[in-house]
Amino acid sequence: MVTCRPSGPDYEFEVSADPPLIYLDHWALRRLSENLTLGARFLGAFARRGTVMFSLMNVAELARDASPHRANEVRDFLERLGPYWIPMTIDPLRILGAEERGETADGTHPCLSVGFLTEPAFAARLTRGAVSLAHVVDLTRRPDGDDLIQTTNRKTAELRDCIQKFRDAYVANPKELDKRYPFLKFDAAKPMRGIYNALVHYTITDTFTLNDNHARDLYHAIASVRCAQMVTLDAHWAGQVGKLKLPPGFVKVYSEAELDAFLVDLEAAPVTR
Repeated sequence: MVTCRPSGPDYEFEVSADPPLIYLDHWALRRLSENLTLGARFLGAFARRGTVMFSLMNVAELARDASPHRANEVRDFLERLGPYWIPMTIDPLRILGAEERGETADGTHPCLSVGFLTEPAFAARLTRGAVSLAHVVDLTRRPDGDDLIQTTNRKTAELRDCIQKFRDAYVANPKELDKRYPFLKFDAAKPMRGIYNALVHYTITDTFTLNDNHARDLYHAIASVRCAQMVTLDAHWAGQVGKLKLPPGFVKVYSEAELDAFLVDLEAAPVTR
């Protein structure tokens, strides 16, 4: 849950969460916002429990969707979430550093995205009424979303090229990858390193075609699996996470084919409000 208030020229934010922490991939946002029956089931269960973790990858995908009709559907859905959301980082290195140090440099939880909240235009809107994610959709509409799309495209290309270089290096010397990204035993106190190493390792060694979608999805899959308790991912990344053999109860991951199971589990989760 996010509350925001002006503090001189800046803003003060207070962030808290009711379990379970939920990450909705873009396909899940579309399905739940366009299908009234599915959306009603989610919102009915969500009214009593849960907090949505929303990332800059969600924002970027909204900006890339040029359909005004779909934008309005998603906006209405996000508005109905109310204040029960928190901004999630997609930077696994921030979380890695926090786990290794035992704390974050700025004193906030490592899964939170401070930059998300402190983006000036978004922060200003949060103080004008309900603290709603619907404002995100407004800020991604063209031409405002064009800069975000261009920045995302550039970073996606850089990451895709970097992964391809690792793939080429792996072909030349497979043993080097095991030194750089070794598989690690799960550590409940510091889970990110094992998740990060394994998903990067599989991305380099697997033979799937490396496209822009996979490059964009890599980091948000890593971060969501580390930070959330219920995670919706596309079938490819749900399969990749399935290879990690994470301990029961750490996180549950659902592909699009498992959306009904996701809703059933959310409906069965303990009431927290």
